[in-house]
Amino acid sequence: MIFWNMTFGRRARGSALRALQRVFLVTVALGISCASLARADLYAGALDSACAVNDVGKLTCWGWNHYGTVGDGTFGGDPLVDCTSDCDRMIRFQPTLVLSITPGSVKEVTCGLAHCCVLLENSEYEVMCWGINTHGALGPDTQTNFDFSNMQPAPVGVTGFTSAVTTIAAGHNFVCAALQDGGAVCWGANNRGQLGDGTTTTTNQLVTVGFLTDKVKELGCGGYQGHCCALLESGSLKCWGANDAGSLGDGTVVDRPTPVTVYGITGAIKSLGIGHEHSCVLLEIGEVMCWGNNAAGQVGNGGTTHRLTPMTVPGISNATSVNCGQFHTCVSLQDGTVKCWGSGRYGQIGEVITDEGYRSTPEMVPGISTATRVFAGVLHSCALLSDRSMLCFGKNYFAQLGNGVWGHPESIADPQVVGSPPLLLPSAWNLRSIFGSQVQL
Repeated sequence: MIFWNMTFGRRARGSALRALQRVFLVTVALGISCASLARADLYAGALDSACAVNDVGKLTCWGWNHYGTVGDGTFGGDPLVDCTSDCDRMIRFQPTLVLSITPGSVKEVTCGLAHCCVLLENSEYEVMCWGINTHGALGPDTQTNFDFSNMQPAPVGVTGFTSAVTTIAAGHNFVCAALQDGGAVCWGANNRGQLGDGTTTTTNQLVTVGFLTDKVKELGCGGYQGHCCALLESGSLKCWGANDAGSLGDGTVVDRPTPVTVYGITGAIKSLGIGHEHSCVLLEIGEVMCWGNNAAGQVGNGGTTHRLTPMTVPGISNATSVNCGQFHTCVSLQDGTVKCWGSGRYGQIGEVITDEGYRSTPEMVPGISTATRVFAGVLHSCALLSDRSMLCFGKNYFAQLGNGVWGHPESIADPQVVGSPPLLLPSAWNLRSIFGSQVQL
């Protein structure tokens, strides 16, 4: 998710790719109207839109809808050009119902660049996806002309699974799913081996991730170039895909089209945090280990040298969650505070640091004292509080902080209450970042 660069890693070409130069949002769109939202069971964020299940089990999305990411059957428009005349079509300021999803059926929701997928129960399809389909990320029963005109503004079923799906995770333009019988399958973009099948062939067909036969406990996918990690029931961690700066943790910068073992993790893993080109794990003992791209200090070791294998983040011993953004990382701590490090250009670490500034060691985020979980968007971050309300901070170009405004100010370091009155989340839910990393609350 150049995803983790301020412009998504590589310069986008043409007006159709202008979306890649904006921040993806991991905000909280949790209901039909902000005033009525009482809880959300599932959440996910895309480039500039987000999805969540509301208090009556209905799946809703909001935000930028240029590629049909909201899932309500509409799409189109560039708010930077057209918004004076047709804002409502291009930006959903309030959560909007996703079509064709039976209330109460959603088990998980995950979003990539500008597409989203849901894992369903008691439904005709186990997995349904919608949004942009440039590389076949919406699955086998969709068009194969992989360009920006190929989109599905309403959910379509993904077929071809050989056993029940247990968890899903979306990356930039691809998706992976773990199977009940063991292993995983992926589909979509594969230019860096992110589908894990031993090739670099992009396909909308489901392919089996090679050498991954154990049952998968958690999946995390991300990055503009694309990499995934799978936490296995056995406790080992396997990663595959792009490895430019060591994000796979195998001691090299060589892409891996099949899973490799991450070595050097010093304890049992509780959860994953997957960023653009860096990865982190939360250990059961409360420590955090990170590796990969460290250009903005996002690994947290006080320097900016890339780390090819996991290292313990100094000063973190009682974390309750970890999540990774483009060039930043955040953790929640047992005492209710939040610490972040890495790029602070837009206030996503709790302070605005101009001129591409960063913090290479964990710093306390002011104004948060009762956090139970944290997650990071591309250029913003949010904390779930003990009263089940939410605070967000960072870039707010498309209202991704959930505070009811968009555009100006663009950068907000002071934590903003999501919703008015404040949205209340449940005490237990699955939280997914754009890269699909999951936190069990």
